[in-house]
This record gives sequence, structure tokens and C-alpha cells, in this order.
Amino acid sequence: DYFKAIMGGAESFVSQGSVARTTGTNATFIAVPVKDTEGELIGLTASVVALDALSGIAASLSEGDTYALILDSNLMTIGHPDVSQVLQLSFTDPVALGYKNLEAGVEALKEKHSGYQRFRDSEGSEFYMVYAPISSSSGWSFVMMMPGETINSITMYIESILTGVS
Repeated sequence: DYFKAIMGGAESFVSQGSVARTTGTNATFIAVPVKDTEGELIGLTASVVALDALSGIAASLSEGDTYALILDSNLMTIGHPDVSQVLQLSFTDPVALGYKNLEAGVEALKEKHSGYQRFRDSEGSEFYMVYAPISSSSGWSFVMMMPGETINSITMYIESILTGVS
């Protein structure tokens, strides 16, 4: 895949998440063209990137019940603060995950749109999913999951400050 893409003129190639054959770790494969001084393609260079790095990014952006995740173009989780979810948690069927009213958000992810979707988890708790495509990837998306309680508590806090000022 990467060889055909680069030799076919792609400026880069980023694979879906998978288990690396050489190391057995969760990884993605990245390739870029190598060009001579005249800009002619003379080869490529490639690297395997452990998905643990993406999970580290997701973990650094997560706090409490609010968490970040990174999905590949197949809506498979490739970065999650809980590394056991990597290559295990797929958003292709949100109903099977117990989510209600998340289908429109999943469709938007498939179409590489940015936006948000309000939904409920399997226990009926309100959540928001905020999402955006990662442009330099092969269809990956960045997602934040936030409990409705978090948003509501922040707005109540701001309202208390504003009413205290007036």
C-alpha cells in the first residue's frame, strides 16, 4: 500500500492502526517520498510509529471523565488514555457500544467533518462528542468525549461569577 501510494505521487502515506509484524506492538506505518535536487522521486523512507505515542497524547489531553481519543479512518480507536482500548474499541456501530443518538456524529466522522454530537451512554448519562479530522493523516479523527455534567457545571460556575459581579 505505502509503496504504491508514494510511487503514485502521494506526498505521504499513513496506514491504519494495526499490530506490527516485526514487533507485535500496536503501530501505524508512515512513509514519505525521497526526491533528488530536481524534485524527481528516487525512493521513500518509512517508519513504524507505536500507537502508545498516540495514547500518550490522548492521556495528556484527558482529565477526569473527559477524555480524548484518536480514531483511524475505519473508526477504530488508535489512541486512548486506556491503552487496552487501542485496536479494540470501534465506533462503526455506536448502538452496539450502548450509545444512543450518536449515529449522526459517527456519520459526520466518516465524512471527515468537524462538529459535535450530544448523546447518551448505556446508563443514560448525557455526553458530548466533539470531533475534527486530522488533516495530515489518512482519514484519522481527533475526538473528545465530555460528560454533560462537566459542561453544565462550567456554565453554572460562570453564571455565578456573572451574577456576583452585577
